[in-house]
Amino acid sequence: MHNQKFGKISYCQIASVGILYVGISSIFPPIYGYLGNIDVIFCALSNLILLLISLKFNSTCYKSRNHVFITVITVIAIIAIPYVTGNAVWANRYMNLLFFITAPLMFRLFYKFGRMQLLKKTVIIICVFASITWINTMTNLIDNPYLARSIKSGGEVTIALKKNGVGGYEFIYFCAVLGIMMFLVFWKYRKLTCLFGFALAFLISVMSNYMTAVLVLVIGCVISILSGRTVKKKLIGILLIFSLAIIFRYFGEIIVNFIVNLSADGRIARLLESSDKGLIQGIVDEFQGDRLPTILSSINVIFEYYGMGVYLQPSEQILATLGQHSYVLDTFAIMGVPLGILYFYSIVKSISYNEVSVIIST
Repeated sequence: MHNQKFGKISYCQIASVGILYVGISSIFPPIYGYLGNIDVIFCALSNLILLLISLKFNSTCYKSRNHVFITVITVIAIIAIPYVTGNAVWANRYMNLLFFITAPLMFRLFYKFGRMQLLKKTVIIICVFASITWINTMTNLIDNPYLARSIKSGGEVTIALKKNGVGGYEFIYFCAVLGIMMFLVFWKYRKLTCLFGFALAFLISVMSNYMTAVLVLVIGCVISILSGRTVKKKLIGILLIFSLAIIFRYFGEIIVNFIVNLSADGRIARLLESSDKGLIQGIVDEFQGDRLPTILSSINVIFEYYGMGVYLQPSEQILATLGQHSYVLDTFAIMGVPLGILYFYSIVKSISYNEVSVIIST
């Protein structure tokens, strides 16, 4: 095995600093609010360091030589080439999202080197900052239910809100995905923790009026409960879902009223109150009127540039044509279908549900 130390400092300690910065920067808005583009540079450098560490210990972090090769080719194609061709917008976008690839690799590195306690301490610190952002965001949403939706990628209003610690699109979906991941990994061992995490994610998703985040959270948690289980536990899960359906059938109006009160005068409240055909039809109407046009615009770009994508073209000419509401579709539109497949393959290949479950249970 390679030497685990860089001088007197272990590579796991260096990795923990990189994870800490990327993690906190992603969920604690004041960092970007005060540092601006410097934060983007620090995130890029942190992700690059994590990738280089994973390559140094490639036999530990990666599952095969093909996995290493595809990851390196993907990173060069989506980050290095756009920088060289002067399209830094695309390169910065996926440099910051490189954590999707490096995080599982670092998880495996810490486990194989016996440094899980260091990783747990790192995650706890990140969770503390996430809790601060959750509280700040919820406090501000009480006065303005559309505040989180008003945060964009730039502008004076966005910077001011970030400096005040208000989370936007990224933080809301971070909470939703975290809630799903908790069900996926911890449901077997810590059910109360999962339910508590779900409640917090559901509350902020409703309060911030991100209906898609609510649907992703609910559907994702249901699928997580049913996936990777024995037949007996799947039947129990189905029974649980069936029981919840019956409860909603008889107490649905109370539940809807509760959600409407949480959403105040927001978008979700209007959606639930305005549809005379029921909740499902209201969601369908919302999707057709708001999401569908943006999704179709991304699909049109995919069909037009399916080979090489648009990431080698000036971003100013393309951003207006992208829907920018679907991470998956936008990725295929930007990268093209072949490179998009390699990108998502690199992410999926890095994650092993069974391996994570074994590690968590020990």
